[in-house]
Amino acid sequence: MEKFFVQLEREPPVRLSCTFVEESTLASSRDTIIVYLNGIDNPQTMWYPTVAGVQTRRGTKSLPPMLMYDRPGQGETTDRNPDGPGRPKGHGHECLSAAHDL
Repeated sequence: MEKFFVQLEREPPVRLSCTFVEESTLASSRDTIIVYLNGIDNPQTMWYPTVAGVQTRRGTKSLPPMLMYDRPGQGETTDRNPDGPGRPKGHGHECLSAAHDL
């Protein structure tokens, strides 16, 4: 597993904590990636046992690459979303913004 941060191109910039698991063989499809989305209160680490289980069950069979990440204010992503106009304080992100981040 490779851990890194990705800087989002928005104002102000937000850095997301990500974990990437490379494909298991060179024969796997280059046009597929599994993205694990966690719940509002859960960090990406909740998916680590699932990824390990998938890798164990698949054994030597090919697996596409896998990505997990913490949204703003979750887990190792310490940056937070700014407050937005027309939203209560602390609610600076909506579903469309989360989709753009992904």
